[in-house]
Amino acid sequence: MKRSVALSADAVAVGRTLSSPQLSPDAKRVCYGSSESGRTILLVNSLEDGIERAAAPVTLRSGYFGFGGRYRWSPDGTMIYLVDHSGDLVVVDIESGCLRSLFRGGAVSDLEPSPDGDGVLFVVDQSVILYKSCMSPDDPPVLMADISTERADFRAPDFLASPRYSPDGQWIAWAEWSHPDMPWDGSRIVLLRTHGSGLKPEVIFGSPVGEFSATQPRYDPDSGDLYALTDRTGFTIPWLVKSSGSGEPKPVLEFELDCAEPDFSPGQSSYCVTPNGLVVAVNRAGFGTLSRIDQENGLVDLKRGVFGGLDSLGGVGVALRSGARTPTQIVTFETSTERVKALAAGPPLWIATDTSVEPEVVSIRFDQREFLAETMAVPFDSLPDNTDVELSARLYVPTGAEAIGVICWLHGGPTGQTRVTSNPRFEFFLDRGYAIVVPDYRGSSGSGRSKLRAIYGHFGVSDVIDSAATLRWAHRHLAMDPVASFILGTSSAGGTVMGVLRHFPGLVGGGVAAYPVTDILGLVRSTWRFEERYFDDLIGPLPEFEDRYLSRSPMSWAREIDKPLLVFQGLEDEVVPAALTDAFVAQVGDSCEYVRYPGQGHGWSGGWFVKDELERIESFLGGLLGITDQ
Repeated sequence: MKRSVALSADAVAVGRTLSSPQLSPDAKRVCYGSSESGRTILLVNSLEDGIERAAAPVTLRSGYFGFGGRYRWSPDGTMIYLVDHSGDLVVVDIESGCLRSLFRGGAVSDLEPSPDGDGVLFVVDQSVILYKSCMSPDDPPVLMADISTERADFRAPDFLASPRYSPDGQWIAWAEWSHPDMPWDGSRIVLLRTHGSGLKPEVIFGSPVGEFSATQPRYDPDSGDLYALTDRTGFTIPWLVKSSGSGEPKPVLEFELDCAEPDFSPGQSSYCVTPNGLVVAVNRAGFGTLSRIDQENGLVDLKRGVFGGLDSLGGVGVALRSGARTPTQIVTFETSTERVKALAAGPPLWIATDTSVEPEVVSIRFDQREFLAETMAVPFDSLPDNTDVELSARLYVPTGAEAIGVICWLHGGPTGQTRVTSNPRFEFFLDRGYAIVVPDYRGSSGSGRSKLRAIYGHFGVSDVIDSAATLRWAHRHLAMDPVASFILGTSSAGGTVMGVLRHFPGLVGGGVAAYPVTDILGLVRSTWRFEERYFDDLIGPLPEFEDRYLSRSPMSWAREIDKPLLVFQGLEDEVVPAALTDAFVAQVGDSCEYVRYPGQGHGWSGGWFVKDELERIESFLGGLLGITDQ
């Protein structure tokens, strides 16, 4: 069996990825990151003629869609502060291209130039906020805040993020949180006066016991009002948290849609303050809109698409935009005219927008008790209480012919979501005749706080059940045989893949996992500081729940997996250490094909690795379907 294809792995692996734009102080230029062949550089583009040029002879630290904070203009527009590939802070002169080092030591994020132009705030290791003067470059940085100071009525923080100056430079606001919370569980907004003696940080918005999150502080440049995003009402929306006048914190406009992703990385910017109201990136069942908050008319949609990296000055703004048929691009928008215009895009070598697939939002309903009785081969250590389950998913169906197979494509996190963005990997497999179904299993973001927290205590159970139920739904909806049904996931979802292969082998023909979570106790003991208490909520605190850590770790039952399995691992992965995956694969045995990538981490940074991964997955799935000529 052979299917004619047009999209090669080489085409998917080439091209550039754009990252969050920053508008210059005169609103005439925009800078942004451009990643290609494993290297990220900083570009400056003119809004008048659209001509790009390199801003600095330096490689940047790469970021994620909508997450920035790694480069910022100086207030006079002559310099750009940036974080280089080593995590050090440097400043570049725009005209000459000359670089000057400001701070060495790595782990720099969240840059914020001072309004007077004298220096820059930055965060180191998410634990210290420092100020570095550019007027006195030989002086050491000044400590502004750290995690050692107790807050009145609050625990001392373990993480600091997103510092922002007030327009007059007299105050600094930032977000912080404490273990065991993640920033989307329980974070708060803190203020500190910049000048004076004996000054202490003051929490102005937050819950001492992690009842809601509060992130992305932003000042109105005209009024001095302070805003933040919070899920206090159950959905992540903008609130006015401190008015220049008086009054209690309140929603800018109350609505039941999320306007941010979980903060797995510093520098998210999913809204901005403009003279015509706040502009927000709204999540709509995995799709999205760029919308303006209007007190009379509610949410006014400016443009469809998934947006991120918002920045504005006056009535002009810039953002990232992407969609199933829209290769990721930098756009400008005007809040007065509601006009949105593309400025730059990654070269769409791998996609023909007239043939790419727009997914359908589908609802998957099942009775958990009945589903398990009919399909489960191995029981779980415990089960979620809810019996009637309803999931949202997005279904991609290949054009031109019936699907030859279906891939249940899982997001990581596990509190994440696969948005409807430009996705070359999806296009590659759709072009080869595979349908793709993308479930928002219990614990997914994008649909409010309660749905995100539905996985708490049940990681390794509810995500596995929901993924298996998605496969059964695909069998019925697409008339697909289980042997032509596959499951794919990375990181935490890699562990979910293993769970489906063990607990529901009759529903799936094989699985693919990259840098999978297979030894949860080993991961907790070796992972980075940011996630070391994550599993307190996902499973339960140690040592009380150690038995569940063991029973839900694929390492404990690796020998029981006999379905075909393909595993990828980067040897420099600091999130899921390669040694843990090595040990797991050794236990699985002959049913597992294992690929190790030297020099790669938690994801692939070079085109060759992307190409190799795609070709290996294609060969693996094709072999299971009996496709020998690919």
